[in-house]
Amino acid sequence: MSNKRVIKSSLTFIIITIYTLLFIYNIYMLNIIRFNEVVVDENTYYSILENKNEYEGDMLDKVFFNGNELFDVANTNEFFYSMVVNDNHKYNPYITYKSNTNDTKIVLLSNYITDELIANNDHIRLLAYNDYFYKEYEIVVTTLPIMNISYEDNEENRKKYNITLEDIDEDNNEYNISSKVYLYDNQLNNANNSDVLFHVRGKSSLTFPKKNIKLNYSNNINIFGMGNSKDWILYSAYEDIEKIRNVFSSKLWYDCCSIHNEANVRVGNYYKYIELFINGEYRGLYAIGQSMNRKNLNIKDDDYLYKKSSWLIESEDINSLSNAYEIKTKNTSIDPLYDYFNSINSSNREYIISSIDIGNQIDFFIFNNFSQNVDGGLYYDSHNLYILLSKSNQKYKGIYIPWDLEYTFGDLWNVDDYYDYAFDDKLKTNIIFKSSPIYKLITDMDDKDIIAKVKERYYELRRTSFSEKNILDILSLYEKNIFYSGAYRRDAAVFLNGSCRYYDNTYRIKDYNCNYLYDDLTIFKKYVLERLKYMDDYINDI
Repeated sequence: MSNKRVIKSSLTFIIITIYTLLFIYNIYMLNIIRFNEVVVDENTYYSILENKNEYEGDMLDKVFFNGNELFDVANTNEFFYSMVVNDNHKYNPYITYKSNTNDTKIVLLSNYITDELIANNDHIRLLAYNDYFYKEYEIVVTTLPIMNISYEDNEENRKKYNITLEDIDEDNNEYNISSKVYLYDNQLNNANNSDVLFHVRGKSSLTFPKKNIKLNYSNNINIFGMGNSKDWILYSAYEDIEKIRNVFSSKLWYDCCSIHNEANVRVGNYYKYIELFINGEYRGLYAIGQSMNRKNLNIKDDDYLYKKSSWLIESEDINSLSNAYEIKTKNTSIDPLYDYFNSINSSNREYIISSIDIGNQIDFFIFNNFSQNVDGGLYYDSHNLYILLSKSNQKYKGIYIPWDLEYTFGDLWNVDDYYDYAFDDKLKTNIIFKSSPIYKLITDMDDKDIIAKVKERYYELRRTSFSEKNILDILSLYEKNIFYSGAYRRDAAVFLNGSCRYYDNTYRIKDYNCNYLYDDLTIFKKYVLERLKYMDDYINDI
């Protein structure tokens, strides 16, 4: 081929490329404008509608704020704007859009993007129009990351998603649904698309319209800096009026106590809030965290992890233990757990001491009572509890791990009224796990050394993790996530019954007014701080 032909071919390729890029630019980056440049008042907005017909389809295919595509909510005319945390233009973004019609322009009926607008869940009205047609849209603004789970909507998958208590197996794995999961991290301003198996998890929560979900990624993924894992939990918080207890309590345990053990393993997890969509439809405020399992806890191969799976009371009968606990490690023997309970039920102090991780057991005893973790250990029974038996000097020592901490800090269910998750008169209530070896050493054996260790550890925690400042700092961050993101009001609009119970400043149910919504965590903060005072008294009186 001659040089002239090479040059001509190259020029033709360059010209075609330029025209292609210009075409793409015109489609996707039509009219780059600032938010404030297209804000109009009501008179102008409605005057544009005059003598135009509503467009039957979508005039707008895609909308971008600061170059990030807004999430298109299925079966609505809504776009979701997840604000990038460190974007200097997040309140006055640059707008571009792709239109399905010719000569399309947009205007916004809004008082601009403000923190108040976001917290109140006030939508921004967007009008797309040309000389002949118009289409109205709404933009929802959130400060949280968003996730969308997409799966094939067929009869088999709908049955799996709506499983009942009668259907479930140990982990609901046979009800896994293949899906594509889109996760937008607005802290780092990046998106991840992954193949994921998921299933609905829980037992009593299966009756709730808002489901708890287990995600199993095909590869490890580090979500929001919480560490690499394939297994993640989406916690719905449907039963929690303020959407705070499990997330706050898990964070408190994670920070104060999860690494405080002889095995030097991190026995806990924590959560971060997101807003969830399923097949493009809004499903509310959720919290995501790592699943509690052998890999995530980094448990050694010769250790044992047992999960309490029922309210059956432990006894020296090995069959009772087999019915009450699930084995979560490669080692599938129940015998070490049987030996452990024989040890802690001994009347020999040294035998008990040698069988427990004292630092962890003291932490659990303190934390369980302070947080009023009714499912973690109440009297002689427990439900939401993992026991890790970790080998130390040729002997297994028991480490307790709390999980699913939704029934804490006053949310103590009343067996006479399932929907009465009341505070009333429960501020003073101590949740004492009497099967705890620490309780036995304190109460039955009057062990002065253990009593001194419990007091020393509690006073240390009061100066650090349990200080009023630290607790308020944690709660203030979650308050922003839950309330100031607008997610609390959006969640209540879909799952109103989950936010029906209203408590006054005495922590009593004032009414069941489903039209009432909290604005912040003021009452909950006050409760937690006052609970500390009663905990101080309890520890001082041991």
